[in-house]
Amino acid sequence: MSSQSGAAPKISRMTDYRFKKFWGIFLRFYLELLR
Repeated sequence: MSSQSGAAPKISRMTDYRFKKFWGIFLRFYLELLR
């Protein structure tokens, strides 16, 4: 993990942003179903 340092942070940051966005929508939808 520590051996990889170059393009990894950029990719992880982008995927993390998409991941948070996806989970935000998913959680909102899930809460709407539970209500």
